[in-house]
Amino acid sequence: MFIQRITILIIVLMSTNRASESYQLLRTTQPHAKKVESVAVSSHGKYLVSIPSDKKAKLWNIDSNKEVRVWENTFYAAFSIKDKFLILGQDDGTHVYETQNWKKITTLHSSSLKIRFTSNQKYLLGNGRNFTALWNVSNWKKLGEYKSHVVFSESGEFSAELVKQSIHITNTTDSTKVVWKPKITIPFGSYSIKGKVCFSQDDKRISFCDNNKVEIFNIKDKRSSLVENIRFDEQCFFLENDKHILITGSNGACDILDIQNRKQIFTLKYSKTRMLTPKYFFYCLNRNRNKIIIRSTKTWEIVKTLELTFKVIHLSKNKNWVVFQQKNGKV
Repeated sequence: MFIQRITILIIVLMSTNRASESYQLLRTTQPHAKKVESVAVSSHGKYLVSIPSDKKAKLWNIDSNKEVRVWENTFYAAFSIKDKFLILGQDDGTHVYETQNWKKITTLHSSSLKIRFTSNQKYLLGNGRNFTALWNVSNWKKLGEYKSHVVFSESGEFSAELVKQSIHITNTTDSTKVVWKPKITIPFGSYSIKGKVCFSQDDKRISFCDNNKVEIFNIKDKRSSLVENIRFDEQCFFLENDKHILITGSNGACDILDIQNRKQIFTLKYSKTRMLTPKYFFYCLNRNRNKIIIRSTKTWEIVKTLELTFKVIHLSKNKNWVVFQQKNGKV
């Protein structure tokens, strides 16, 4: 049997002054019997849920490095941004727990869903095998169940669905709809826009990439701009400042484009586990998962390269946490 440990590195980036950057090993957990496949970190950095391949999830207090409790048959975990709730996707359903006492307060669905809170914390999205469900966090009322190919914005306020050769953009609050017919030709038949379509962080624009082109549509004024002759077109993502868009290709290759100038900023040949903060862009190289490269989003120059002896498994959305996994011999 191999001991599996989770190691947490806290990254503190206070400014673009390199002298102010600090990288500190914060904590290493007690062992799991099986390989850890995923983790969830609370936004205030107090708790961590680790889920190994045997699905015996453990809740840790990071400050004390103590195990708080264990859940069997757990597949997914997500904390709300204010850490009031923990959602677990388990064998017998998807459940909501209060973090104050870790008691289950409601069950959202009878099956285990892959869940995430929207950026504004108003909604919870749950992805099943053939559907996506949306809940209101204030009362846990289900607002709707959608086909699996429907794409949601980060806030959950908008959804996009391919209908024939057009993309229908719907406001999830009042059900008003905008129909966009892209200049890029959409293939007939069983074509999915998952990954091909992405909303901007402010919900004002939506992008679509295919046929070595990317088109950006302004939802309010219904105008679009087209960038042609791009190298990749597998998936596209607005970065958090909404000034740049990341377009991926095969084997983790990707380009970052300046939207206003329609120019390529730089290319990554192999990348994985990407995270963007307002000031920094973090990514790991596919062929070297124990190296984190950090670039400034102002100049896009490399400000730091972290060489580590661990495999990166989680870059937390709270902007400061990087979680690694290491294997420590035999027991």
